[in-house]
Amino acid sequence: MLKELDNLSEIQKAAVVHKDGPAMIIAGPGSGKTRVIANRVSYLISKHQIFPERILAVTFTNKAAGEMRERCIALTNKSDVNISTFHSLCVSLLRQYGSRINIDPNFSIYDDSDQTRLVKRILKDMNKDPKKLPFKISTFFSEISVAKNNKLAPSEYVSREQNDPDGALFSQIIYEIYDNYEKALKRANSLDFDDLLLKTVLLLENFGDVRDEIEERYQYLLVDEFQDTNKLQLEISKKLTEKNKNLFVVGDPDQSIYSWRNAEPRNLLDFEKLFPEASIIKLDQNYRSTKSIIAVADKLISNNTERFKRELWTGNKDGNDAVLITARNPSSEAEFVTRELSYLISKGISPEEIAVMYRVNSQSRNMEDKLEELQIPYRLIGALGFRERREIKDMLAYISILINHNDEVSLSRIINTPRRGISDATYLSFRQAFMSQSQYQSILGYLLNRPWKEDFKVNKRAEAALDRFAEMIADMIPKAKVLSTESLISEIIETSGYGTYLEEDPDYDNRLRNIEELKVKAREISLDITDPFDKTTEFVQKFALITKVDDSVETDEELDKVTLITLHQAKGLEYSVVFIIGFEQGMLPHIRSLDDHKEMEEERRLCYVGITRAKERLYLTNCLNRVTWNNQGKNMFSQTQVPSQFLSEIPKELLKTADYNFGNINYTEKNFSKTDYIKTEKKIKTSNSNFYVSDVVIHKIFGKGIVVSIDKSNDEDELLIKFDDIEEPKLILPAFGSIHKENQTEKDNFDYSKDSEISGKDSVDDDDFSDYFED
Repeated sequence: MLKELDNLSEIQKAAVVHKDGPAMIIAGPGSGKTRVIANRVSYLISKHQIFPERILAVTFTNKAAGEMRERCIALTNKSDVNISTFHSLCVSLLRQYGSRINIDPNFSIYDDSDQTRLVKRILKDMNKDPKKLPFKISTFFSEISVAKNNKLAPSEYVSREQNDPDGALFSQIIYEIYDNYEKALKRANSLDFDDLLLKTVLLLENFGDVRDEIEERYQYLLVDEFQDTNKLQLEISKKLTEKNKNLFVVGDPDQSIYSWRNAEPRNLLDFEKLFPEASIIKLDQNYRSTKSIIAVADKLISNNTERFKRELWTGNKDGNDAVLITARNPSSEAEFVTRELSYLISKGISPEEIAVMYRVNSQSRNMEDKLEELQIPYRLIGALGFRERREIKDMLAYISILINHNDEVSLSRIINTPRRGISDATYLSFRQAFMSQSQYQSILGYLLNRPWKEDFKVNKRAEAALDRFAEMIADMIPKAKVLSTESLISEIIETSGYGTYLEEDPDYDNRLRNIEELKVKAREISLDITDPFDKTTEFVQKFALITKVDDSVETDEELDKVTLITLHQAKGLEYSVVFIIGFEQGMLPHIRSLDDHKEMEEERRLCYVGITRAKERLYLTNCLNRVTWNNQGKNMFSQTQVPSQFLSEIPKELLKTADYNFGNINYTEKNFSKTDYIKTEKKIKTSNSNFYVSDVVIHKIFGKGIVVSIDKSNDEDELLIKFDDIEEPKLILPAFGSIHKENQTEKDNFDYSKDSEISGKDSVDDDDFSDYFED
């Protein structure tokens, strides 16, 4: 181990040799933080004889946890160091101790699609049309996620929100759905991702003996990417180190880009207040990028105020200047990028070392067209993940209902898959009959014992189909207790007829290959568990935690591809060459941030993350015009784009500027002034604050209405409006110019940002805010 320390810088070494008490390592991009964490684990084991199983390291993705595990094993030659994600840790603790808070260890975990399926079912039970709600379903999930992050049960949520008269109607509807959603989760013995954290916090808060036992087990806690923790994750970290204070956190507030997932950069910024005795170590040397790239990144991020004052530096070569290319339109922009990366590939740079990054998913479309035109292979990160594929969801649903007999969402998915004559109407009647009785606690128990034959009327064909399905599941339940997970999957395919069903699919070969890959993954998870049923349960629960980031690795043999990826997804990655497209006001920074200082700082951090992914070459591009839509996508027009204000924050001597026109690059000197953007910000702010409760308004699509309430807590005013010709009130964002007062012309209400591409019909794939911008 001492030999390994020789390969570290002095400041890295100081972090590694820290032993007891809290420590905060402020690690800039490319500063070797994973190396520091792995070496500290190794040092604790070799120098201080700490047993590996007494050390717990936590990070945010399975991919990051896997990389950290590999490094620790390589350094220590020991495989029993505990390295996991927060959610995976919570699953393990709830399986072991969850009965203390009435959680069955065989609980199911609902991902986004499962949650949506459940809420749609709830809305149907409540006789509510999702299209007539004053918000989108995604808004509901965002709202209850915030509520759970603040430990608010439905009744506590509505009590707090009712204090705001403008939001009373909105919060009442959210409450009704939230209350039914929580009851449905409890009936189904299921938890969503927020529940995993919340229930663990409640467990640790209410059962001191459990907390003491876990802290005794894990005497040293290391948390990576601490700037991305939310309130609940901070609470877990504090509770697990309540007595020994051996909390070692690594992070960088300049790379906090997940506030929309409730991440709280202040957890890191205020760490010294929480732990006054903490050691503070700054890793400011970047080992990844050239001096020119670091200079651009450092000057940009220095404009933020919510950060630790420091300067990133590198001992690497100066390298090429960063370049800004201005194109006529997105097609011309994509043409430049593809021609340039084609040239770089011809000079020997591997496509694997090239990435094109963008703020919103819709920006990839022109890039895809041009890459296909030039026959340049590419991978699109964020496309349909392995776990989201239909055949994988089906297999997991079959397994889940065999493990958790209460899992109604899984049962509803597979009861007629493959088709076996059980219609939606039949299943709905069956489910209503189950909800109306009290003898059977699990929906599967109700199916297998067949009291439904007396509880509701069903035709002979549907009754026979339900009978056959019940017999099939009854036969498989005992097999789930003795078969390995991969054998159980084979049994399901054979018994259910799923194999024959797949043969009729035109994509049969790929779907079958995906199921075979699922079997491989089943063998890889929980190798240390011998009981088949426990192993299958562990597999289903752990597999539910796989995210798109973890799921983006390809299994095909051809790996030399250019990467297309959003800036959010690029976190933690690095490439020799990086193109960041769409450097325009309203694109990067995102339009949502233009009137909000806090949001603007996060956009700047996001841009900083993208820039610091580049090792050798950095290209920034923007457009003079974008074709976009207004009037709910009815009219198309070309809109002049304003260059990103971030360009005014980068000294002109750090950036070469050029225009790309009809295949030619012309270098020209360009100046961007910060004062131009201050004026723009004020103009937008004025235009967003002129509506009041009881105003009579006119909407381009919905017609005449009256403002019922105004929510000013978000980034723009949100108006709840009751329109004359629509039964339910609708939530409207006035920032986009779709609405004006009855006595005000549309011309008076014009805002240059209202018809930007982000708010038009091409915005549906925005990686995190698309739903926010649709009336």
